[in-house]
Amino acid sequence: MFKHQGLLLCTLLAAVAFAVVGCGSDKSSNPVLSLSLDPDSTGVQICSTIDITADVAHGEASEVDWYVNGVLGGNLTQGTISQTNPAVYSAPDVIPTEATVVVRAVSREDSTKADSCRVTVKFTVIHVSAGTGSDATGTGCITKPLKSISHAVDVAPQGTTVLVAPGVYDEANGESFPIEWFGRVSVVGESRETTIIRMTAGPGAAVGVYQDGPAIRCFTLDQGPAPVAQWSYAVYVNTGTTNALLDSLIVHDRAINSVVRVAAATNTTIKNCQFTADGTAASTCLDLISGDSGTVVRNCEISGFIQGIFMNGSEHGSSDALIEGCTIEDNVYGVNLCCYSSATSNPHPDLGGGPRGSLGGNVIRGSSMYGMHNPGNGTVYAKHNTWGHNPPTVGAAAGSDIYNEGAGSVIWE
Repeated sequence: MFKHQGLLLCTLLAAVAFAVVGCGSDKSSNPVLSLSLDPDSTGVQICSTIDITADVAHGEASEVDWYVNGVLGGNLTQGTISQTNPAVYSAPDVIPTEATVVVRAVSREDSTKADSCRVTVKFTVIHVSAGTGSDATGTGCITKPLKSISHAVDVAPQGTTVLVAPGVYDEANGESFPIEWFGRVSVVGESRETTIIRMTAGPGAAVGVYQDGPAIRCFTLDQGPAPVAQWSYAVYVNTGTTNALLDSLIVHDRAINSVVRVAAATNTTIKNCQFTADGTAASTCLDLISGDSGTVVRNCEISGFIQGIFMNGSEHGSSDALIEGCTIEDNVYGVNLCCYSSATSNPHPDLGGGPRGSLGGNVIRGSSMYGMHNPGNGTVYAKHNTWGHNPPTVGAAAGSDIYNEGAGSVIWE
């Protein structure tokens, strides 16, 4: 009897001992099986932050140590990282010597379980703020913006976006007119109604763009309530420029010559813009001259000008603008074409149904002289549009929708 009782007691004690050992070992009961980071690679602008999450399988997600280039918590040169999960990586205010840093998470329970995320620190957005920026001490990052657009485009590398906060950018703010930039730099206002380029002195251009791929978007260009002198141009797209983009601009024009001049440029796009004038001082809204090629004018409003859109040909070629979805009304001439002696230099825009594939959809009406004036020998396509009359009137009488002064014709149906 005592023999059996002793055996039973030993068995019970062994079972208790096994249970105690098992409960006291976290690693045995809940080992870390894997650790991975999301994302595994990413990019971030200088002075900005990004979240990185550690996914720990069968472990406590919070028990992770974070490193930047091997330094726990990082540093101001390489960027810092919080010891939370998700962790917050804060980029430095200048690009590190090696632009791509390695953020590494290591499990505190099992240091063999770790993963890395490659973070590329970028400086492709230069911030500008008339209210809080400084051209002297600012770096152009979001927390240290520059003050003037002029300075930003001077220092902007190719491929950069200059992001401009709402405010007035004028001579008093340190702007040097014309604001000019070369190549693939995009200048973008945060709101076209409240981000204002104001040039009060003249003549000259407010903005000039050059070379390959420049862009200006989301601005109001004005001269204030009492301009000292008229501009020559609001925006000048210079000879030889390719792939320029003018998008979402508002211009109430007092220019001597034209709001926008495209001078022998290639593949310029002008879209979503509002151009207005009172008809007393302004001459032309869009001046497409000297053999420009590939211009697109889309979804623009043009009113109050002597010439809404003016195109001419030259010895260098002819204007072949694609024009669609525009409202061109209450001008003296809606679309005015000009030509030289050679028939090959006649402008041949496509306002609908032509060789460049315009969908038309333009509204051309209210012109005191002609909705479209075609003095040359060329054929102009202008299908699928709304005119001042239905059907459009054709002839030399003032107020006509179409006037073929030369041997050419306008195909409107």
